[in-house]
Amino acid sequence: MRRALGSDHELDDDPDRIDRDAVHRYLLAYLADVYVLEPHRGHGLGVELVRFAVEEGPHASMRWLLQTDDAHRLYERFGFEPAAERWMERRPTGTRE
Repeated sequence: MRRALGSDHELDDDPDRIDRDAVHRYLLAYLADVYVLEPHRGHGLGVELVRFAVEEGPHASMRWLLQTDDAHRLYERFGFEPAAERWMERRPTGTRE
C-alpha cells in the first residue's frame, strides 16, 4: 500500500523503504505507540497512520490494545476507549470480546 499524503509525505508499508537505522534510533526497543520524527510532525501523519491501521489495514477487523502516555485524545478519535491506567482498547463493531 502506498499513498501520497501531500506536503511531500507518503504512507507506505514497503519494508524496503524503511530507514531501519532511524527507526531503531527512535524506538530504542519501544513498540507501544505511533511515532513521527520531529521534522515531520504537524502534517497529520500520525493521525493518518492510526486511521489507516485501524480502519483499512490488514488487521482493521481485529481488537486493538495499546499503551500511551499522552495520545489518548488521538486514539479516542478512532474508537479507542480507556481500558486501564495508560492502556486503551478498540473492539471491532458488533463484538463483545
